[in-house]
Amino acid sequence: VYHTPWPAYALAWANRVEPRMRLAVGSFCESEQNAIHVIELNEESGRLEKVAGVKQALPPTKLMWKPTDRPSAMGETARDGNLLASCGAGVELFQLADGQLQSTAKLPPPKTNPPVTSMDWSPIKETK
Repeated sequence: VYHTPWPAYALAWANRVEPRMRLAVGSFCESEQNAIHVIELNEESGRLEKVAGVKQALPPTKLMWKPTDRPSAMGETARDGNLLASCGAGVELFQLADGQLQSTAKLPPPKTNPPVTSMDWSPIKETK
């Protein structure tokens, strides 16, 4: 069991063999203090543990891991399910590396500033 320190809203399971269980969880707080946590199963203890996190102003409305292990436009380092997309104020792409979620690309919100409420990532053509 993993207990978030805030109400959880957006969830995304990574579809990977290794690590066996990886989950991204996004908060839903009315204040501008939201977050995304990456949770993995610790095989030794049998517990779900936070391995990385990042703060965001607005709640992420959808989270999605890179759908396949094929190389992406970002190169070989983007394999293994380490890319996470988030939408909210805009669409942002994170790479999980060395226990940190690092922003690698950001698509700003539309000029009218409504939140981006959903997205999808094609497993066939990942650049779309």
